[in-house]
Amino acid sequence: MLTLIFLFTVLPVMELWLLFRAGAVIGGVNTLFVVILTGIIGAGLAKNQGRAILGKIQKDMAQGQMPADQLIHGFLVFAGGLLLLTPGFFTDFVGLSLVFPLTRSLYISNFKKGLEKRMKNGSVQFYYSQSGGGFSSGANPFGSDPRNQHRETDQPKRVYRQGGHDVIDVDAIKDEND
Repeated sequence: MLTLIFLFTVLPVMELWLLFRAGAVIGGVNTLFVVILTGIIGAGLAKNQGRAILGKIQKDMAQGQMPADQLIHGFLVFAGGLLLLTPGFFTDFVGLSLVFPLTRSLYISNFKKGLEKRMKNGSVQFYYSQSGGGFSSGANPFGSDPRNQHRETDQPKRVYRQGGHDVIDVDAIKDEND
């Protein structure tokens, strides 16, 4: 909730204040020119980086490798491109830092270190079950944890195609203890 309040109230007010301050210092036309210029340069960089990342993803997949890091890079370039479309100096700064490969790699490195630290102290856990892998920040969603509302039955899964998509049909029952 606080994040949404920050994103939709504090950040736009801060951006407007920065734009007005820049307009007072360098002039309104120059401020408008800088905002448009950073948007154009950022869009070009995001497009070039996006194409390069897409090429790396295709190369990894052709070699039978999972392009997990490249997908993260792609997501960050996309987010940076969106921020660059938003007028303002702060969003442009953050957007450019997400588009440039060096700073983007620093973000990813810090995220991985933080995730590893959370995994070691137990606040983030990964689980595996016969129904597939899962990510959880708490108890095993497929196990016998009493906090779960539903559990899978021992019945076999049915897999079929519908509308060109694989559909996995499983049955679940609600625990009587809830």
